[in-house]
Order: sequence, then structure tokens, then C-alpha cells
Amino acid sequence: MAHPKCVGVWAFPHQCPHLPGAHALVPIFTTHGHMPKPAQSRTRVASVSAGLPKKDWPLLFEAMDQLADLERTLVLARSNGLEHIPDEVAAAAALRPAPEVRINLPHAEVFDLLAQTSALIYTVAPGLPLGMPMSVIEGLYAGACVVTPDRPEMEALCATRFRPYRTAADIVAHVRDIASGGPLIEEERRRNHAYALDRFCDPTLGRRFHRALSDAVTGWRARY
Repeated sequence: MAHPKCVGVWAFPHQCPHLPGAHALVPIFTTHGHMPKPAQSRTRVASVSAGLPKKDWPLLFEAMDQLADLERTLVLARSNGLEHIPDEVAAAAALRPAPEVRINLPHAEVFDLLAQTSALIYTVAPGLPLGMPMSVIEGLYAGACVVTPDRPEMEALCATRFRPYRTAADIVAHVRDIASGGPLIEEERRRNHAYALDRFCDPTLGRRFHRALSDAVTGWRARY
């Protein structure tokens, strides 16, 4: 931030207290209009992520192994410099009652998959920082029930609209409850979608960011 060519720094709201002078910005979900309507039958258990080592793969596999009677899918992207990780995950999956592993799925197909997803699981290795994962936002908008680490960063992202886990047993219990269906689960799905639409899809978010960026550029020019 002290570099003379730095116009400004934008960070997630829960990070700003640690970055004095940073601008707060929640993710702006601009492609939500391309998501299909939720499928009539939602039976899939899914995890969608960039193929990064920060994911808690052992915990995720431990939970997935106990859900082998359900339709399970792992979606991973190849990230620059870490292109080997999806192949390693696929190789590990092949040694167990394997979930389906899909690599570099086009975004439209990810949206189709989320429309069929009952429970979306997001994991992160213990001790690593968390941002505001777009896959969780997309899952909320798609009306999936989301299972994430029991951490304040996830509360900053989801408010009360997530199911916290600390162990693989917690994940399994959440997924079994979600799979049981019923009016309470349908209401959870409805609330998740409404929350994501209101918080991450509002067009004023983009306009607000544009104004803040314009003001920051004007201030930078005045200084230099």
C-alpha cells in the first residue's frame, strides 16, 4: 500500500481490520443469470474448487467414503503451477469407493451440476486463511445446503446460512440430514438463494466499487 504506484487495496470485509486503509469489497457474482433453475430431484453431494493444496483432502475423502451410497462429485480446476494436484486427487479417489472426479469442467457445466446439488462441501486445511470462496457463493445461489469449516470467516461470508463442521463425522451428519429432505430443508434452500441474491448479486455492488476505484485514482493522481 505504500508503493507509489499503488492506487489502493481492496480486501474482503473480514480482512480489513488487519489492513488499515484497505477498501472492503464482497465478491460480486455477475454471472448468476446464467445459472439454470434447480433440478426437481437434488441428490448430488459435491465439492467444487480450484485444485489447490489448501483443501483438506484427507478429511474430504474420509467423509465421502462414509457417503458412498450417495451420488458424489469432486470438481477441480488446474491452477497455474499446481497443475498436478487434480491428477493426484483423481488417483487417490481411484483407490477407494470413489466419488466422480471431473477436471477443468466448463463453468456452464459447473452451474448445471450445482443445480442438481443437494449438499455442497467446502474444506480447507487447518490453520490456513480463508477468503470468501466463490464456489460457496454459487452454491448458496443455486439453493444448495453448504457445509463449511466452523470458522468466523465462513460466518462473515454466509451469516447463518451454512452448516459448520469440525470433523468428518460432522460433515456426514449434515449431509445425511440434508438428504432426508422435508420442509425445513426446502426452506433452508430458499433462504440460501435469497441471501446470495441480495448480498452478492446486487448491481449496486459494481457501481459502488467503480466509484471507490475512481475516487482512489483521483486521490492517487493528486498525490503524485
